[in-house]
Amino acid sequence: MPTDQTLARLSKLHYRLTSSDDATKQKAMKKTNKLGYETVSLKRGITHFRSTDPNDLHSVISLKGTTIPNKKDIVSDLKLAFGMEGSDRQFQNRTKQIKQIYAKTPESKYLTGHSLGSSTLTYALATSPSILENTKRAAAFATGYTPFFHKSIAKDAKVVKAVNKKLTHYTALGDPISSSLKDAAVGRVKVVEPKLNDPHTISNFTDQGGDDE
Repeated sequence: MPTDQTLARLSKLHYRLTSSDDATKQKAMKKTNKLGYETVSLKRGITHFRSTDPNDLHSVISLKGTTIPNKKDIVSDLKLAFGMEGSDRQFQNRTKQIKQIYAKTPESKYLTGHSLGSSTLTYALATSPSILENTKRAAAFATGYTPFFHKSIAKDAKVVKAVNKKLTHYTALGDPISSSLKDAAVGRVKVVEPKLNDPHTISNFTDQGGDDE
């Protein structure tokens, strides 16, 4: 069973595995294998990792955050800010992709993500009964979250209660992107001291901050 720090490291590796630099990708692949995982499928927005230990077989689906200046990501960010994520193609597509991966994955399934990726996994858990039922645990780091987004996904008290049992949001003090989590959230919230000057970076939640990879 992966720790939440392991989920954070896989989320960080997702960024590097989709880098345009071949050397960065090769190094990230070695780090992934060393961590005890292989990549089943690798896409810019969503990656499926599977553990290589037959005695602890499980899958981790990682959802990636915003890449500047990707226009689709920026549109998604703006829509979630105003609680309009339900009409956003990326939110819809990533939810569909999670379902497709789950349908082919019999072992235990975990979700992880950073920033926009955390927003999309939160949306998927809150709006898809099958994803919620079949997710063992989810860890979301520096989630993009606003009062409008919360109002949009927190309409059903029973669903919110069920999501709260499986999803933990991690936010670093001083992060303006995820600061609204401290006021209201779908999912439990843990606030940590930032390890680095940037309170939004995924490295605040990995084992050794900026030096672990």
